Amino acid sequence: MVQRGNFIARTGGPGAYVSALVFLCLFPALLLITAPAAMADGLSYTGIYGYSEDMNGRFLQQTNHSANLAMEQDLTWAMNLSEDLRYSQSYQERGLYREDINPAARLGVNNDLFAVSLAASQSENRVEGKDPVFSRSTQADINSTWKGRWLPSLHVGVGSDRDYTDSDPRTSDRQIDHINTNADWGMGGIGLYYDFLAKKDKDRVAGSEYDFVSHLARFTANRTFWRDRLSFGFSHSYNFSSSDNANTATSAGLVFQKLVLSQALSGVDTTPLTGALGNNPGLNDGNRNNAALSVTVPGQGYNIVARVDLQTVDYLYLYTTSDLSSLLSSFSWRLYTSPNGSNWTQVTLNSSSVTFNPQNLRFEVPAGGLSAVYVKVVLDYALASPLPAFTEIEAYDVTVAAAGSQLKNTTDITTNQTSLSLGLRASENVKLSYSLSLYKKEYDPGRDSENRSQTGSANWHPNRYFDSTVTVGDSWRRESGQLDNSSRIYGLQLGSSILDTLDLNSSGSYTDNWRGEVKVSRNQHYTFDLTAQLYPDLRGLYSLTHDITETVATGAEDKSLAQTLEFSSDLTPRLASTVSGRYLEVDNPAGKTTTYVSGLSFAWHPGDLLSFTLQGTRTWHPGYIESQVLSVGANSKTSVNTQLDLTYILTKKNTTSQSGTVSFRWNLTRWLYWQNSGVYQTTAVNRFMFNSRLTANFSTY
Repeated sequence: MVQRGNFIARTGGPGAYVSALVFLCLFPALLLITAPAAMADGLSYTGIYGYSEDMNGRFLQQTNHSANLAMEQDLTWAMNLSEDLRYSQSYQERGLYREDINPAARLGVNNDLFAVSLAASQSENRVEGKDPVFSRSTQADINSTWKGRWLPSLHVGVGSDRDYTDSDPRTSDRQIDHINTNADWGMGGIGLYYDFLAKKDKDRVAGSEYDFVSHLARFTANRTFWRDRLSFGFSHSYNFSSSDNANTATSAGLVFQKLVLSQALSGVDTTPLTGALGNNPGLNDGNRNNAALSVTVPGQGYNIVARVDLQTVDYLYLYTTSDLSSLLSSFSWRLYTSPNGSNWTQVTLNSSSVTFNPQNLRFEVPAGGLSAVYVKVVLDYALASPLPAFTEIEAYDVTVAAAGSQLKNTTDITTNQTSLSLGLRASENVKLSYSLSLYKKEYDPGRDSENRSQTGSANWHPNRYFDSTVTVGDSWRRESGQLDNSSRIYGLQLGSSILDTLDLNSSGSYTDNWRGEVKVSRNQHYTFDLTAQLYPDLRGLYSLTHDITETVATGAEDKSLAQTLEFSSDLTPRLASTVSGRYLEVDNPAGKTTTYVSGLSFAWHPGDLLSFTLQGTRTWHPGYIESQVLSVGANSKTSVNTQLDLTYILTKKNTTSQSGTVSFRWNLTRWLYWQNSGVYQTTAVNRFMFNSRLTANFSTY
């Protein structure tokens, strides 16, 4: 039995002995070396006390304290020792009490041949109503530091991480051991890279074990010839990975098999049907303790994506930093799939079917056996406090088996990716380019996929008055058991700077789309943009977009036409205004609709400490008004240490609603500030919330 509060705990397994050995090496050295001048190189403290109350008298108190002590010693000219001690405590009324302590140490050796880093950390996490969770992490890294034209850069890293409870029986006990090595060499535009990764993830409580091995090799070549008139680029990468899963069936006879995710993405997107998201490796690194995505503004669409590459997904797990089971009703959920990460299709998901597992601190989202390249969860959170954070996303396939039995499976994935680019500057005014991309991914077992895309373009820019680009391209995709999807695109772009104050740009493209040998649709896309500096303080913009999509089998057409006219002016050095109008026409077999949108905005800065904003928009259709929105804002820095912000929004759409916010911040001292905010909303149900927060922040860094 491990004693609570004993950070160097006696536990079984090879990872435990590695951790104990590292601490035995580092901390005695710390005690010997830092006396008597073991003064803190850096000390910081942050304390927050918050109070909020709504119109129904419900209130919430929150306190957060965190302190950090850091020390560093130069043992010799080539050796360095650093220590770090972090402590944090948070309390939320009617919710959560959490306490964390995390000591860490690092020994570094650096010379002309190599740099060695030996690090270890230990932590204890206590959450009200749960068993304390102990975490231990050790990491050793060796990097080459030699310099030479023919010498490669080398790296070797070995580490172990373990999370466990000291209850009997234990409610969690998970250990991850990993080793990673890579070599990188380049000279004369030629580059070679190799990476090896091996990881073992063992969950003793769930009775599961996951082994993963990956090899990645990449070759690149980039050269220019004929005084940079001809450019050449080529790269090929080969990646082979193998994963072995061993999972024990639950008492209900279900086996949860963890899937390999090749990528995790996230971002805020209020239009989740279109648009790509940014890469977020922190959501797919196996670390369930550190936040990788934090909700900062309630009510926005937070998108979390797992690239599953056509594997069958029955459940998605979203891990959080705290127990959110009492706030489950404050979340709403949507589920999407995509073949390319940009165009999404919503699938059926009942928000009430999403549950929260308080023991493992995770949302469990049923996916219903989806098979797609990308699977996306979109969540909306309604409360202003507390704001949740997410640490990891996992995907699982569920199989039926006898209760208590163990199911083993192996998945091999082979990926080949090749890209080629050519560029020719035939003259000062003529440029030609070509690019080719090939991608093939093979699953054993599973569904394979292939992609090919190529584009060629010619640019002619004889003078400022004429700039033209012709583009031709095609793309092709094949998936096992599916018809091929392909498309061909032809495009023309024209631009001109007729005057120093006038720019014209126009483009057009035509695309044919096939499924198998049958043409299924054709698309036409046209744009025209005109920007002009009419007067020194007056700018104008006109934009037109026209799209036509035809379904070949039926001859049905979807047409859309959008026009925008906008004028912006600096009426005075401190007063700016913008007037805009937009016309949108949609014509399809379901009917024809016409929409008008007008907008007006002012920004006034009468002084450096005071500013006002006014915005108004109106949306209407022939015969009726859809919505009207008026927004007023004010910002005042009444002194160097105080700031006041006010907003008011009036919305008329079916019904009339009003909302407003007020925020006041006061820097009482250099290390202490006080912030108050209030929010109200009048709809069918009136809402009001007041929040006050006092923050102390001190640091010697």
